[in-house]
Amino acid sequence: MNNPQTSEHSTFASYPIFGGTTMSRAAPTSGSGTLWTDGGLRPTSIARVRRLGSGRAAQAYLVEIQTADGRRARCVEKVFRPNWLTRFVYRVCFQAPFAYQENVDAILACFYRRRVAWAICRAFLSQVQVAYPLYVRWDSETQAMVLASELAEGRGIIPAAVKTQTIRQWLGQRSRTGHPTVEDQTDDMPQLLSTMNRFEELLIDCGLVGSGWQVCTRSLVSTANLLRTERGYAAVDLESGIPAMLVPKYLVAGLRLGRLPMFDDLDAHRLKQWFIQNYKQLDQRLETDQLDQLANDIDQLVQCSANWKASEPTVAHKPWRLLTRRFRDAYSHRVIESWSRQHIIDSTTRAGLIQSSQALFQSPVYWLGCIPGHLGRFLQRCVAHRAYCRQVRRFFSDVSYRTCVLGRYAEHKAQGWQESGRLSAGQPPISTTTRFAAHWVLSRTTPTMLHRWLTDSRFRRDRWTRAILLLCNRRFQAGFGRLIIGRRIQTWREAQRISEPEASRLVHQLHHPAVEEYVRGFGLHVGLKLLIPLVLPLKAAGAAASVASGNPIYFLVMLMLLPILRTALTLWRVAASGRPVSDFRDALLVGLLPTVGSLAFPVQMHASCFELSTFLLRDFAAKVGRALPIYGGKDSRTEIACIQSINLLAELMDIWLSITRSPRQTLSTCENAEERVPPPFEPTIRLSRWDRPALEQLALMNSEFVETHRAAERYALTSDRVWNALLEDAGCLTISPKPKQAVAA
Repeated sequence: MNNPQTSEHSTFASYPIFGGTTMSRAAPTSGSGTLWTDGGLRPTSIARVRRLGSGRAAQAYLVEIQTADGRRARCVEKVFRPNWLTRFVYRVCFQAPFAYQENVDAILACFYRRRVAWAICRAFLSQVQVAYPLYVRWDSETQAMVLASELAEGRGIIPAAVKTQTIRQWLGQRSRTGHPTVEDQTDDMPQLLSTMNRFEELLIDCGLVGSGWQVCTRSLVSTANLLRTERGYAAVDLESGIPAMLVPKYLVAGLRLGRLPMFDDLDAHRLKQWFIQNYKQLDQRLETDQLDQLANDIDQLVQCSANWKASEPTVAHKPWRLLTRRFRDAYSHRVIESWSRQHIIDSTTRAGLIQSSQALFQSPVYWLGCIPGHLGRFLQRCVAHRAYCRQVRRFFSDVSYRTCVLGRYAEHKAQGWQESGRLSAGQPPISTTTRFAAHWVLSRTTPTMLHRWLTDSRFRRDRWTRAILLLCNRRFQAGFGRLIIGRRIQTWREAQRISEPEASRLVHQLHHPAVEEYVRGFGLHVGLKLLIPLVLPLKAAGAAASVASGNPIYFLVMLMLLPILRTALTLWRVAASGRPVSDFRDALLVGLLPTVGSLAFPVQMHASCFELSTFLLRDFAAKVGRALPIYGGKDSRTEIACIQSINLLAELMDIWLSITRSPRQTLSTCENAEERVPPPFEPTIRLSRWDRPALEQLALMNSEFVETHRAAERYALTSDRVWNALLEDAGCLTISPKPKQAVAA
């Protein structure tokens, strides 16, 4: 955690009047924020390496820690900062803030629950290894609790291979398309679901009833909570994001326990009875210190869970208990401790509130907290934090101090805008109040790309350059399409969703002459997204015009603007290529569709490059599955089902091709063609007027992708390597410093 602030400037910066988060963006450097746990680590320094992913309730980061004895290790920190929907659902169900974000007893229950599950799986389910918890802490930078666990080396689900014979086998027919079948893979899903069923039964039997929801096969997103490892599966997430309301079994269990809806609830009596009944087996399968730790962890888990649940109103759980003294004391303790960690109250106010549970409800700071957002917290601090009040008064009376605080606040916001992509990393600092106000308004009213477009001249110049190059430069059209597709192939290969041989075949097909025109067309269609910052305001204007006039035609025209542009580009490629219209028929039909129209050329290339076409369709389906709210996400059953749905689409396209293609027609396919042989080059190759900016933009796009999506120490490429790789793809091997020529190696 950050070292305690001592100076008046830094103290006021920790609780700015414009927000409730800290100004400092530095990585935690001391263990002062680590909460006490029995047997947990207390790291002296924590350095964040990179972000691993995010969910509805938390973000996962790879961090490197150092202990007091100098040992270093890498682990995963789960920072509980839920999105607004998760917070809203939890508030409605339990009438309290999201527990894992600020409730000490709740985060300690997570810690001991994982240790209990780890020991139980070690003894009774060797196929599953729970990611062992290491420590918990309060992060003042994000104003959230953090749970750290060991790093599990594993992968997600590999989608099953493409099958395009289902309908025809059902009809008793054979395929006549001649397309090869993608090599068979082991389907992960049946084995994963079987393991999840056994894991869920074990958790329910031992009393961890609420945790069974995290591995319930009827929950579409639960498959993402386990990773496949060399020794079986690793459970990396046992903390819920939403209550267990979507499966009837857990509704019944909640009624039985008197806790509806359930949220990681514990059947304490069943857990203790299970431990007694299975003590002999546990003694045989666990070491002595592990068995002693399990017994202690069960006691700690029961106590922390009871304290956590007792501190939340939860009207649906025995509402008469809200009148008891036990609830008032537990609720007051939780609220006061939360305010102390967030620096809403000072030590004097805290001591006064602790004297009596009634003092909390009689204090104005409690009722000011009913005002949502930063305004409520600001008013609370003005009432309950004397040092903060002095700093507020100084803010309005001392010009130099006010300038310092506003500068820090602007720096903090600018850093957040850079992290979200609203500002470029190399953009000069915001130096004037007017510029900052403009950025602040845009951050509240516009999407990320539109904000960047309006405020970043280099960003606009690059986008306009790319748009012009897409219209006038053949090399950029093909390079842009290959770069987009190559990124997706690399992403799937790194996630181990496709094997190295499959990735090599896809790259080979990507560079095959049979798909050259289709790759260019795909690049043109995807390049239309460069116009989204302009199209979104037009759609909003069309919607406003339709509402004002009562005529929906204005909105429909703006809605179909991109499909119309896609069709125009496809017709242009038909005329420019000199190829028959039949070679673009499918692209013309699909390009007219909103949203999915960018798949026009992947569908069109299905006849000549079946595997590459199917890969692009599956990749698009995966994006849809991850983007769906509540039920979607990476490695969820929703995403896998979307990917598998492409089997039906691919088979229908095969049937369509067998009907529309003449039996005598022969196509040069990627699978049947010989290996691509690069054409000979002259010692000196002249570049056209547009080739150098095209190559520069391709190199810039590749470097942006590397810096944004990959760890620098593993994937960063030097500018020379990027430059030469792109030139090699464009037909050159190296480039000389001269602006107009390239020299072959």
